Amino acid sequence: MLRCVQAMAKMEPDPEVQDRLQRQLDYYLQESGPFSWGTIVRARDNTISVNWWDKYGGEVPELRKVAIKILGLTCSSSGCERNWSAFENLHTKKRNRLKQKKLNDIVFVQYNKKLHERFLNLQRNPAHEDPINLD
Repeated sequence: MLRCVQAMAKMEPDPEVQDRLQRQLDYYLQESGPFSWGTIVRARDNTISVNWWDKYGGEVPELRKVAIKILGLTCSSSGCERNWSAFENLHTKKRNRLKQKKLNDIVFVQYNKKLHERFLNLQRNPAHEDPINLD
């Protein structure tokens, strides 16, 4: 639950909104207040989550906004795959004696170099950069 509260704090920096979010989250978890109706609770199991929040989250607008934002995120393993690819490029048969810390450091430097180059390209040509693509 701590991670959930931390994520909400990052999404909503205003302490007053954070307090409302916490109260609204308590309503949801305890199935009280606007979530006390059995129909609404049962609908959680039978409805797509985003649709459920859109339909039943009107009484808790801050929590609804955060829930829909989180549920709308796309899960992807591309970051891990990119990292594995970087390790594979470095850890070849010729260079298989690298210690793990050294290998981690080299991958870290290479990735940050790519990020820096991307940042410089974005400054030079802001219209031509795709903000989603990290390659």
